Amino acid sequence: MVTPPHRASPSAFLSYSHDSPKHKDRVLNLAQRLRAEGVDCELDLFIVSPPEGWPAWTRHQLERQHFCIVVCTETYVRRFSGDEVPGVGKGATWEGWMIRTMLYESGRNDRVIPVVFDEADVSHIPLELQSATRYNAATPDGYDQLYRTLTRQPLVVRPPLGTVRVRPPRLDPDESTVADLLHLCPEPLPLDVIASAAHTDLPETTATLDRLARYRVAAVTDGLAHIENRSRTDTPVLPARVSCSALRASLDFIRQHRRESSARAQLQNVVTLSLAADDDEAAEQISRTFRVIQSLLKSHGDKHLILDVARRSIAASKAPGRSRTQVEDHAVALVCGVSWVYQRTARLPEALVEARRSLQLGLDIGWDENTAFCKKCMGRLERMRAEETRDREQRATLLGESVDLLRDAIARFTALKQEPEVGDCYSLLARTYLVADQRVNAGRAVAEAEERLVEPASKDYLDLQIVQGDLAAYTDAERADILYTDAIANAVENDAQKSEIVARAYLRRGKLRARLGSGSRALNDLRQAVALWEALGDPAADAARWEEIELTADWLNHEVRDTLASVPIAVRVRVAREIVAGGAVRTARSRRAELPDTYLRGLIAEAKARLAEERTDW
Repeated sequence: MVTPPHRASPSAFLSYSHDSPKHKDRVLNLAQRLRAEGVDCELDLFIVSPPEGWPAWTRHQLERQHFCIVVCTETYVRRFSGDEVPGVGKGATWEGWMIRTMLYESGRNDRVIPVVFDEADVSHIPLELQSATRYNAATPDGYDQLYRTLTRQPLVVRPPLGTVRVRPPRLDPDESTVADLLHLCPEPLPLDVIASAAHTDLPETTATLDRLARYRVAAVTDGLAHIENRSRTDTPVLPARVSCSALRASLDFIRQHRRESSARAQLQNVVTLSLAADDDEAAEQISRTFRVIQSLLKSHGDKHLILDVARRSIAASKAPGRSRTQVEDHAVALVCGVSWVYQRTARLPEALVEARRSLQLGLDIGWDENTAFCKKCMGRLERMRAEETRDREQRATLLGESVDLLRDAIARFTALKQEPEVGDCYSLLARTYLVADQRVNAGRAVAEAEERLVEPASKDYLDLQIVQGDLAAYTDAERADILYTDAIANAVENDAQKSEIVARAYLRRGKLRARLGSGSRALNDLRQAVALWEALGDPAADAARWEEIELTADWLNHEVRDTLASVPIAVRVRVAREIVAGGAVRTARSRRAELPDTYLRGLIAEAKARLAEERTDW
């Protein structure tokens, strides 16, 4: 079969039989449509009389066009096959002979396309063309498929060839254990942790990892191993002894490297392993999990995660025949975990209950250190409760209890020779005295704290700077501003606890600057505080929002302020939003009237309900 010359557009020759005027019209319409859509389609109806004669013209079309479209009917197949009455339909008979000859000479068919206008004519496709793909040009789908064939536009484009996946051989038990462990842990694991989990020595573990690296299952970088391909969808189930050993080794690693970034990197692995470990086999390790990783959890900032790990440790610590260590684990998870989260999510009564439970556990086993920590925590909580009440007598009682608890904690930490904790207690005591408006006592407590808190980047030191700023704000606003600014500047680490301190420093500095008449700078500070607390999911953001409202809302007169003062800040903020959004402010201004008290009371009730819906998590 002659190869047609190269052309920019596809071309085709239409071979058909003159069955009827209607049939000729269908063939003509097909040719015209193809030409309109870029296919150079030739048809005898387009030619009056070729100079070379019809046989030569037909041969030239078959040689020159990319495709020959054969329109199959009962008449056409009879003439194509040479079975017609001699002298009838000589054109189709000649074309059939030419096409059969070309197919015979070529030995293949990549150009001749059978087409029908009626499914009944499929039976009339010539034998030589029955193995070719046929198209019903009378249907939209059939025409589209024909057009795609002529223009070489497949319905589905072949995608680029990808890279051959390396499939590892069947892993032996040691290899499988290590691979499952690496797949389970979200972060790379230290080699000694893997060795402990697999109950092998380090050289043997290294050899196993070398084999997994050759299989492209795992890789080792800077002494840490990780899985190469996480496409696996199932969660590996480790043998109890492996998960238990892996958790124990990971906790030991964190204890040994607690001041290094490598310890922080293992946090998610420990959480994952503590969830995967068998409760019975690994009760002792799960029990101590919160105690070991609490500072990392708090730096991470996810309060839900802190609460989950603390509660799981508490549950594990209640195993039958528990040891003293597990009782200690229980006490720490209560005061430093559950109570800590409740304190920071505005659930102060519940926080106090959990702290008292921890205190009792410590007293039961004679653990003086826990007693001191609980007293410190409870002293802070009583001061926070005092800040929330408007009852003067109750406020004074709570502040007195705060002082007593903190002084008790100071005495206990002093006996334990834990000077930084003594300093932190004095810092908290100074804050209690400030809330009680006892500035002289606050100054003395600050002086005691300054002697003991000397590490500038520590959380307790930053806390003290804010207390110092609060005390200085009464007499030296410029120094107070500097102290707040230093606290903000010193907390440069990516640490959620320090971010919370920075938010408080912004809040204090914003209030100070507002008092001094620097409105724009105050607003910037307050908005910074809101952003930090929002990022931490901390309800304290409402304190900064309310200060911003106090600074900018011209509708907040004495009467409205007094009415709102009786409800929590979170409720006030939501009432303020509704007042502005509801148009009540514009109405009151236009009439030079006050906001109706009944209107405010209704908004307060709605805000309380809305707040309960917003904070379902806590």
